[in-house]
Amino acid sequence: MPGTLLRYQAVFAAVLLAAWLPAFAQPDPREELAARIIEAARLERLVLAEARAKARVDPKLEQALDDEMYRLRGAALWSAQHPAWAPARNALRELAARDSNEWIAQFEAAQAGKTGVRDLAGSYRREYLADLLAFAESPGGAAYFARRLAEARVRAGESIFSLEPATPAQLERLAAEARKRFEALPPAEKQRVKAYTVDIACTQCGDKSNVQFLDIYLNDRIRWMVEMMAMHWLGDSTEYQKRDAWRAALEAKFATKLPVASTKQLLGTLEMRPDAALVFRFTFYANNAVDGGKLALEFPRSHPRYAEVLALVPGLAAGQSRVLYRDRDGLIGDKP
Repeated sequence: MPGTLLRYQAVFAAVLLAAWLPAFAQPDPREELAARIIEAARLERLVLAEARAKARVDPKLEQALDDEMYRLRGAALWSAQHPAWAPARNALRELAARDSNEWIAQFEAAQAGKTGVRDLAGSYRREYLADLLAFAESPGGAAYFARRLAEARVRAGESIFSLEPATPAQLERLAAEARKRFEALPPAEKQRVKAYTVDIACTQCGDKSNVQFLDIYLNDRIRWMVEMMAMHWLGDSTEYQKRDAWRAALEAKFATKLPVASTKQLLGTLEMRPDAALVFRFTFYANNAVDGGKLALEFPRSHPRYAEVLALVPGLAAGQSRVLYRDRDGLIGDKP
């Protein structure tokens, strides 16, 4: 009897499992709604535009450009005050921007779009998604999202991480056309937009309008996209071979304007102050920046090794500074 009971239990469990697995394997029906919403409202383009606007002012992106400039030439040799710095940095930005546009197209196709569908489907009830789809596909909803995207593109620009590069003038024109189409909506459609974007009609949104509730999802997506951009922008995900090619291009373009390159180890600069004291300054990697750390070693005339240090740069006069190098034999001097 116990054995028979166990067999019945095993059969019953198998039947339940067989019935449960197909249901579990079925795709979430909300994903179809989410995909249609994203296509109708162009939500991924909106996320990308808003993320690009944040990335443009992200100090990490600017620091990444500076780091690459200091890999081109050491911090002891140049800085933003060097006459070749600005043109070379602008050229580097163009190279990185071109790469970012190629990368974002591949990233959107391979990962970002699919992630957006899953995130949207998993964030809301089916009833909310159905209402959102109806709004996005209505004339008023379509005009609302088109205007919002066009204005976001104006704020963001299209210089980096762009799927549809356009000049500022072109973006302004597109935004003006989108506003014009929105203003031309019939009164009933304008009222539909007001009801969905301003009035509180969503039973699961608390004190938020339908669109404000949607913005919770959008803001999460925007933060995620900014992180992806920062990781790629001259970061670990950008191939070293590509960055080497960029530096080679800058070397060729600005060959006569860059500081003299050297195969020796770049140490820093030795400066003589007006009181004849010597100051050795060098820069090192710290705080996630190639030029993040700075140190100065001072040698007043009374220092026991003053003459030894001064002998490294014969002829150094008060108010002057020289770059110091170390060759393979360990000899230190001011010759590149």
